[in-house]
Amino acid sequence: MVSLREILGDLARVFVTFVTWLYCLPLALFVVLWVLVGDRMWPLSVIGSFLPYLFAPVLLLLGMGLLTKAWHALRFSLPLALVALVAYGPLFIPHLPTAAAAESLRVVTLNVNQYNRDLSRVEDWLRQQHPDVAFLQEIPMGMLLPITYTLGEEYPYITAYQPQGQKFASVLLSRFPLVTDFEMEASTPVYSLLRYAIRWNGQLVALYGVDTAPPLGAVRFDLPLMNNRIGHYVMGYDPTNRDTALHNLLKAIQNEPLPMIVLGDFGLSDQSSLYGQYAAVLGDSYREAGYGLGSTWPLAVTDDLMGTLPAIFPALVRVDYIWHSAHFKAAQAAVGPALGSDHLPVVAQLGWVIAPDS
Repeated sequence: MVSLREILGDLARVFVTFVTWLYCLPLALFVVLWVLVGDRMWPLSVIGSFLPYLFAPVLLLLGMGLLTKAWHALRFSLPLALVALVAYGPLFIPHLPTAAAAESLRVVTLNVNQYNRDLSRVEDWLRQQHPDVAFLQEIPMGMLLPITYTLGEEYPYITAYQPQGQKFASVLLSRFPLVTDFEMEASTPVYSLLRYAIRWNGQLVALYGVDTAPPLGAVRFDLPLMNNRIGHYVMGYDPTNRDTALHNLLKAIQNEPLPMIVLGDFGLSDQSSLYGQYAAVLGDSYREAGYGLGSTWPLAVTDDLMGTLPAIFPALVRVDYIWHSAHFKAAQAAVGPALGSDHLPVVAQLGWVIAPDS
């Protein structure tokens, strides 16, 4: 006679197998399409931006399959779990402590957000971090003079740029002399695509400041519950202008003769193919010395364009970067706290690996 325990066990295995198939089969199909097609189609590009999180339920299903001995379910969950382990497991291996080089730069990037009306937290955090160079994007024009005045004693070299037609500015704060600066030709709408040079310990170092316009166009479908940042991102995703500007920047970087640091809000997920093109020629400070996914966007703030998100909503996508040429190596890198923006700041300690000739 079959016991109640055996009946419940069979039902549990059937349930776990069904749920596993229901989730893992579409995910496996997406992974195949991602490998074959990549982010050349907008639905794949949008979903791929959140790809690490799509694997999280697989780990839960794997555990449920082992617990209930649903061996058929494991045929689907185990391969995908191995894919996740290979792709994202190394990101969660702590880096061995690395002493900062005797000559090193502490660098910060932060998209302040044009709707941020209280920059005191930004100022306090910058003083705590004590960076040598900070690139702040989308500072409301009404806040520009106050923040540059209060930080002017610590940063004697400050330059600001206001994108045409915008009510915010990008600001570079530096403890070292600024030698040159200019706006790069973007050919497409972009907030900031700037090149500076600083003289640091007798060496010229190029600084590229980036703040791309959001990869958004007309909303394709107006669906209920999508009047928020994620909804606009999904339904109005259009990376054409962003990608054109970033390809132009990449060409400039490849021809740059100086040691360089490239930092800012790229509006670009690290799951994208364009990220891979940057990683082929530059070092990613956070990947070298950070821990975890390093997600920086979107936090819950209210603005006039994209609505709001629940206050508990975490950053899901990594779009803010501190890149560097082979002359540098990151000894430390971290994502900072929420400072009233929809982005989190990124900080990195960069030391010389190959010092150029004076």
